[in-house]
Amino acid sequence: MKKVSCLIFSLVFILICSTYVESKIFVKDVELVDIIVFNDFKYKNLKDEFLTQVGIDTDYVTIFKNNQKVTEDNYKKIVNEFENVLTYEYRDIFGKKVVKDRTVYIFSENEFQKSVNINSKYKIKNVSVDTVYNDTSANRIFVGKVLTEPKFQENKDCYILKLNRNNKIIWGKMFENLKINRFNKIINISDDEYCLIASVYRNSEWTDGLVAKFDKDGNFIWDNCYGSSHIDDFKDVVALNNGEIIILAEVSNGDGDVKVPITINNPLNMDLVLLKYDVDGNIIWQSSISNKNDLMALKIMNDESRLIVFGEVFENLDGKIVRNLIISGFDMDGKRKFSTVVNSPKEFDYNFAIWFSWNKF
Repeated sequence: MKKVSCLIFSLVFILICSTYVESKIFVKDVELVDIIVFNDFKYKNLKDEFLTQVGIDTDYVTIFKNNQKVTEDNYKKIVNEFENVLTYEYRDIFGKKVVKDRTVYIFSENEFQKSVNINSKYKIKNVSVDTVYNDTSANRIFVGKVLTEPKFQENKDCYILKLNRNNKIIWGKMFENLKINRFNKIINISDDEYCLIASVYRNSEWTDGLVAKFDKDGNFIWDNCYGSSHIDDFKDVVALNNGEIIILAEVSNGDGDVKVPITINNPLNMDLVLLKYDVDGNIIWQSSISNKNDLMALKIMNDESRLIVFGEVFENLDGKIVRNLIISGFDMDGKRKFSTVVNSPKEFDYNFAIWFSWNKF
């Protein structure tokens, strides 16, 4: 009896520990931060720039440094200590806290322009951040868009910025000849190389997925676009130990670069495609996840021999849209091993979904 009790306890303990560790995969990995760029570091100017660059009414913003409220009286002292970083909270007109402990990075306009090579004749009006990545060396990489006056380029002005652990700029780059819609993710391929995925405008209506590989100094090694004749996007990416990468894409048509069968050929609905790229940016294989209903990509998980893809499926039931979880498992050659739709209650237990998925193999 004692042995049976110990065995049951061990199994429960293993299950709890494994689900706890794996549940991190569903933590939102896009950190929300802001960048403010200006030259005259006075308190009034900082408050003004919150309104013009972040778009928040500063009457409802409280700024902090290390949990200390920043005021006009202590700002001069704090500005010499903040190392480019403050936090803030924002309450609406009813006093409800809308934003809490959000980080804002503050750079001088001259420093930012010089880093990303924007001529000083252009006035920076706004710097947005699409995604932030903390690399294996404790550096931070930002990608987003810059709005200047006059307009710096005809298409959207997109930048990449690398900071060291003290939040000082190491280097910056501007993207040229790419009409970026949105950056979605950056990861380390190795200690010296990164990969980013994004959606880019092919024309005024349709988008493609973009994958780019660059080194630790911001030099691009290669980039590739992937898409059909309608709307396509790259939503998640994982790196393998050999330097290859696997990307989870949303596609809306089965033509162009899409070489696998899909169910929906409709620009308003999506199917999912997995793509494996070699170290030189060539597609090794493609595999699809299709459904008669619209799909949305969520996440890829992997170990040495297996891939699990999580997505959402949108079903119209008597005029009401129901969102459920779709889970698919693949081997490393892109062969699908299972695909199942799980009815998702309002409070869905993703821990169980992860445990369930690994045990489907």
